[in-house]
Amino acid sequence: MRLRKMNSLQAAQYNSHAKFMAEIAENVLLGNKNVLDTIGAKEIIGLYLMIPYATKVSLVLPDEKCVIPKITDDFCEHISISNLRDAICHSFVTAEESGNLILDDRAFHDRSSHDKLEDKTYCVKIPAKYVNKRLLGIFEEILKD
Repeated sequence: MRLRKMNSLQAAQYNSHAKFMAEIAENVLLGNKNVLDTIGAKEIIGLYLMIPYATKVSLVLPDEKCVIPKITDDFCEHISISNLRDAICHSFVTAEESGNLILDDRAFHDRSSHDKLEDKTYCVKIPAKYVNKRLLGIFEEILKD
């Protein structure tokens, strides 16, 4: 996991990646399951499906017997679940052909720290294989309860 400053080419790639999630969604909705074989696609979907469990404050539940399990551990070194959730919800995550997922630098900073940054052109790269393994562990824990 590295924090890196983007050059112009990387910024252009980042911008083109902004449509990647829409391409995944469109393909899934049209029944093209092959899109799930695209590097990072399953992990991106898994990250978004993790959001309800990573949200500190939930809406009022319909009954006191209803429970949404919460995960609070760090996702990995220097990335808390809370910051990862904010990075996913307030920006986007994408994948490189090299097998890394790319997240906005919000994954390293809480909202207030990120808002104070003068330079917001950094990104975080996490190997998709790590994300896959970590998400499987998270969902396994949720399913145990």
